[in-house]
Amino acid sequence: MCASVPAFADDSLYKQFGEREGLTRIVDDMYDKVLAEPRTVPYFEDAPVKRIKPMLVDQFCEALGGPCTYTGRSMKRAHEGHAIDHRPRA
Repeated sequence: MCASVPAFADDSLYKQFGEREGLTRIVDDMYDKVLAEPRTVPYFEDAPVKRIKPMLVDQFCEALGGPCTYTGRSMKRAHEGHAIDHRPRA
């Protein structure tokens, strides 16, 4: 579970986002944009995007009160050592 994201008391927000199917579309769309953007694509050069996407869907699903369980690392832990900060890469 992701301790930094509060879970909702019911699944109404999860349903508003279109449940798992809607969240999958959102994550797919987000990655299409991130991987097409020259400022962000360098951060994903070696990332296992096919493995990350369903985990991110699970994380959003759980955070929005859906029936999913996120089993991945915390976002802080997942991004450790990747030199991610507010400055663009040269």
